[in-house]
Amino acid sequence: MNKRMKTLGRLLAAVTSLAILLSMTAFAEGKESSKESSSTSTTETTKPGEEADSGEGGTGGGDTNGNNNVDEGVKAVTPHLMAYAVTNAAGGEVTKVEKGDRVNIVLTIVDSEAPQDLKASQIAARVNNAAFTYTGLGEASNVDTDAHTYTLLFRDVIYNGGDNNFTVDISYIGHGMAQGNVSHAMGQCVTTTKDNSRTPSILVRGNKIATSVQGAAAGTALAGNECTLTLDLLSTSGDEALTDLLVTLALPEGVTLASGNSTAYIGSMAAGSSTSVSFQLLPGANFTGGVATIGVSLSAVGKDTGAAVSSSTNVTVPVMQPERFELTNLEAPETLYLGEEGYVSLTFVNKGKSSINNLSAEISGENIANPGQSQYLGNIAAGTENSVDFNVQASNAGTLKGTITLSYEDDQGNVKTMTKDFSCDVQEMPNYNDGMDDFDPGIVEPEKTGLPIWAKALIGVAVVAVIAGVVVFIRKKRKEKALGTLEDEDEDI
Repeated sequence: MNKRMKTLGRLLAAVTSLAILLSMTAFAEGKESSKESSSTSTTETTKPGEEADSGEGGTGGGDTNGNNNVDEGVKAVTPHLMAYAVTNAAGGEVTKVEKGDRVNIVLTIVDSEAPQDLKASQIAARVNNAAFTYTGLGEASNVDTDAHTYTLLFRDVIYNGGDNNFTVDISYIGHGMAQGNVSHAMGQCVTTTKDNSRTPSILVRGNKIATSVQGAAAGTALAGNECTLTLDLLSTSGDEALTDLLVTLALPEGVTLASGNSTAYIGSMAAGSSTSVSFQLLPGANFTGGVATIGVSLSAVGKDTGAAVSSSTNVTVPVMQPERFELTNLEAPETLYLGEEGYVSLTFVNKGKSSINNLSAEISGENIANPGQSQYLGNIAAGTENSVDFNVQASNAGTLKGTITLSYEDDQGNVKTMTKDFSCDVQEMPNYNDGMDDFDPGIVEPEKTGLPIWAKALIGVAVVAVIAGVVVFIRKKRKEKALGTLEDEDEDI
C-alpha cells in the first residue's frame, strides 16, 4: 500500500512539473507573438506618418510669406524688378518719403518663367513688409507675354518707417506654380522720423536695356551680341549737392564689358536731381541663364559737408539666345508626269543654343492633287539636323507650285513660321502605243542571218582563184609529163 502511494505521488509530481513546463512554454510563445504583433502595428502606423511628413514638404496652397517648400519639378514664380517709381496721387514723382506719408508705388516686373497665356487678372501681388501698410492685392496691367513683363501698382501705401525694403509676394492664379517674391530698397524712404541731415542719398531709380540686333525683343539682350545698359540715378532726401559720384558694376559670370570700364565717373549731382549713365555689355554666346543679375554700387561725397554717401542694389537684364534655325536644302523633281507621284524633301538644322519646340510641317500650293498634308516633328535639340518628306501629285499638266511651311515655338514660347517654295513642270504621260495599231505580227519576215553579201563575194572570188590555180598546176604537170614521153621516144629512134 505504501509502495503504491509513493508511486502515485511520484506520478503526480511528474504531471505537475510537465504542466508547469507547458505553461511556461505557452507564456514565452505568447510574449514573442505579442512582440511581433506590436512590431507589425508600429510599422503600419509609421507609414502614414512618413507620408504625412512627406506631404508637409509639398506646395499645398503656398504660405503667404513666400517661403514655400517646393517639390522638385514644380515650377516657381521668378519675378525680377526691372524698374520702379514712387508717385503721389496725381502721378507726380516723389523723391522723399517720410514716416506716415502715403504714396503710390509702381513696379515693372520681368519673369522669364511666366506662362504664355498669363492674364492680368491672374496675377496676385501682396505687400509683405511691416514697414509698409497696404490692404489687398496690387493692380496688375500691361502684361507683355513676348517680353515676359507686367506692371504692378499699389495705391495709397503708408510708409511706417524703420525699414525701406519693399517686399511683394507674387503668385499666378490657376497655373500651378509656387509663389515667388521680389524685394527692393526704396531710396526715397527716410528710415528716421525726420531727415536731420543735409546730405542726400542716391539710388538707382530704374534701368533700360537696348540692342541694335534686328528681331530682338524690347528690353532684352541677345547672347553673343553687344547691348547698352542705361541706369537712371536719383539724388534724394537732402539739400546738399554731391561730388565725385562713381557708379560701379559687378557683372555675373558669362557677361563682360564690350568696351569701357566697369566704373563710371559721373562727377557732380545737384540735390533732388536725376541723371543717367550707360555701359556697353556683352553677354557671352553660351549664356543660357535667362536673366543676368548685375550688382550696382554708388558712392559720392557731400559737396559742403564732405560726408560719404553710398548705396547698392541689383538690376536684372533678360538675356535670350539668338535663334539660328535654318532651312538648308530642298529636293524636288524638275519634271513630273501627270498621274505620277513625286518626292519632295526639305532639310533643316538648329544651329542655336536653345531647342526649337513643337515643330510641325505642312505642304500647300497650286495644281497639287493631294494638298494639306501635315506632319508633327516634335522638338529639335540645339545642334541637330533633320528633314521632312512629302509625296506630291499634279492635278493637271502645266506647272505645279508648292510651299512647305514650318511652324514652331522658340525658347520663349513665341510661335514662328518659315516657308520654302518649289515648282516643277508637269507633262502628259507619254502614249507608248502610238503607230502600233496596224502592226500585224503574222507578216513579219524572219530576220536574215549569216554573212553579208560583200563577204560572200570575197569568198567566191577566193574560191575561183584557188580553183584556177589548181587547174593551171594540173595542166602544167600534164604538159611536163607529155614532154618527157616524147624525149624518151626520140632516144629510142
